[in-house]
Amino acid sequence: MPTQNPLLEKTHLPLFHAIQPQHIVPAITYLIKRNSQEIAKLLKQPQFTWENLMTPLTLLNEELNFVWATIRHLQTVMDTKELRQAYLKVLPQVSRYFTQLQQNLKFYRAIKTLAHQPLNPIQRKIIKDLMLDFRLHGIELKPQQQKKLRHLQQKLLTLTNQFAHHVLDATNEWYYLATAQEISGIPPNDLSLAQKAAHALKKKGWLFTLDAPSYLAVITYANSRTLRKKLYTAYITRASELGNPRYDNRKIMREILKTRVTLAKLLGFKNYAALSLATKMLHQPQRVISFLKNLVRATKKTAQREYQELAAFAKRDSIKHLQPWDIAHYSEKLRHHKYHLAQEELRAYFPLAQVLTGMFKIAQRLFGITIKEQKEFSRWHRDVRLFKIYTKTRKLAGEFYTDLYARKNKQSGAWMERVRSRMRNAKIIITPAAYLNCNFTPPINGHSLLTHEEVQTLFHEFGHCLQHLLTQIDYPEVSGINGVPCDAVELPSQLLENWTWEPSSVKLVARHYQTHKTLSPQLQQQLYRSQKFQAGLKMLRQLEFALFDLTLHLTNHPQVQKTLNTVRRQVRIVPWTKFDRMPNSFLHIFADDYAAGYYSYKWAEVMAVDVFSQFKHQGIFNSKIGTKFLNTILTTGGSADALELFKRFCGRVPKITALLKHYGIRKT
Repeated sequence: MPTQNPLLEKTHLPLFHAIQPQHIVPAITYLIKRNSQEIAKLLKQPQFTWENLMTPLTLLNEELNFVWATIRHLQTVMDTKELRQAYLKVLPQVSRYFTQLQQNLKFYRAIKTLAHQPLNPIQRKIIKDLMLDFRLHGIELKPQQQKKLRHLQQKLLTLTNQFAHHVLDATNEWYYLATAQEISGIPPNDLSLAQKAAHALKKKGWLFTLDAPSYLAVITYANSRTLRKKLYTAYITRASELGNPRYDNRKIMREILKTRVTLAKLLGFKNYAALSLATKMLHQPQRVISFLKNLVRATKKTAQREYQELAAFAKRDSIKHLQPWDIAHYSEKLRHHKYHLAQEELRAYFPLAQVLTGMFKIAQRLFGITIKEQKEFSRWHRDVRLFKIYTKTRKLAGEFYTDLYARKNKQSGAWMERVRSRMRNAKIIITPAAYLNCNFTPPINGHSLLTHEEVQTLFHEFGHCLQHLLTQIDYPEVSGINGVPCDAVELPSQLLENWTWEPSSVKLVARHYQTHKTLSPQLQQQLYRSQKFQAGLKMLRQLEFALFDLTLHLTNHPQVQKTLNTVRRQVRIVPWTKFDRMPNSFLHIFADDYAAGYYSYKWAEVMAVDVFSQFKHQGIFNSKIGTKFLNTILTTGGSADALELFKRFCGRVPKITALLKHYGIRKT
């Protein structure tokens, strides 16, 4: 065992302050070698039981998973040249280890013997999932085919990482120095940050980047149409041939799609969509297509009316033809006109400290939990915080880190990831932990103020954390978010967003950062009414992404831009440009687990609205309904079939009717 390696220390949470890139390769190499040797010994036993096979195997893999999760996390939030090199060096080793385990014939036969033994329902679910994993990793293939499969999987890992790194590098590289004549309309806080960014580079003016807070400030508020177009063009052409050719993702996308097709066919599937859906709730591609197209048909007329309203409003500023760089700008103006409500006006009422306090109070009232901040712990950045969650009986349920501000060398977007999963080791319960990552505007003059959209994002990711941390399942394979299908795992996160709109819950979250006053009843009602603003256009945008993703993976000779344009002609209402290269930075499907699964957000939202309708009917803080959701969904993880759990809560299968009603969309 390597000495003085913080990645191998037996700690519950990582020793981030001590971890260096040079620790990565020795730690992973040691763990994989040790695990492989120990597994070989386990498989030599004359007879197998859960206790002599699955229990020790789980302990071995959870230790590796913990270290690997730490490395992956650091690479996404604190990327450096040295860290990236070390990460990419061990990535094939980790992939090869898990693939070989799932192609191990002795392990497969051992698991089959367990399937015929007396097991509890959770153990049976784990065995069922394992048997599917064996099939999807080629256990039925000949040795040469298995070797080819391993090669394809490692190739995919390399390609998807290259894709993500190109997006990050292209985003980090670009900036624009605006002059005083160009910055009209941009809020003072955003201008202050832009000026500081310029000073940091010893330049004059206002420096804007493609990081979310900076980009959104310009595209939403800048009165200069030229400036909006400049940033929009840079953003929508990231990692393409129209930007820095070093980061062009076209070839990588083609290779990813080609490799996925080859992999799917090798495993006996018609296309990659069929392979991806084998582990999801909806299973069949046609069911997903039908679901998405039904929503398109139901939504399109509403979206058309919304777009006509927006276009007519923009004509007041002599905008005869709306362009993509006009949509966010005039949508925000129209929102203010209709509801006398502006995102920037609301920002003053959403200081991060109050939002967190209110969010925790809402969770306490719904689920009986208590959340307390831990002050002393090992950080990877000074902005990181750590919180502990306690159950009704004051037992520690789990912990989560927050890393909420945008910065250079941090992956864009917002996401939750596992630190470790809940499990039982002998008589000891190892509690779970999670990362909650966002890219909000950094504090200005000591104040971190969120837009309402950012508040929704925070609630969304917190919903993921709750599912992972409140689990009562002691088997890590299916505890927390583990073993939950991709199209079911978004249910808690989508559900929790609803509390960012309701007047009685907004009171807990919103408090002016200077006067400490809550939103007036009038503002609360205006916010509530605005929930349906451009609901049709927003719905179509998500449906466009989902249909593009699925269509792309249904064909065995995919052409990215052609597929996108075909889908857009069927779905899109708002204009797009010939230079639009959105797919080149579409991380969800080219660098994440949502390939042929982006529809999951809409499917989960259907379920979330169904669930929330019970709260609406019986009280949004109804602890009885909250406890039912806690016990049915949040604590159960992947220990039972996702559809059965939903039916256990709602008493029926999901329907799109509640979703359409929720957003005021009349089904046609």
